[in-house]
Amino acid sequence: MTALTTTAPRTLAPTALDRALLGLSRMLARAAESRMRARAVRPVHSEARHAARADGRSPYAEAEFYLRVR
Repeated sequence: MTALTTTAPRTLAPTALDRALLGLSRMLARAAESRMRARAVRPVHSEARHAARADGRSPYAEAEFYLRVR
């Protein structure tokens, strides 16, 4: 009886759990990146809001301005 041998060990295919963990990791990375970008933009919005209040705009006009800037 002879045994079949290979020169290199066979690589294991990723399991469903491996794929799920990879997908979860990517999703969390995207969420973290979008939160960091939102935080970077937030001071610009607060400056615009303070400028709008200084100009005497109403809260409704301020909200409309915020939606247009966004």
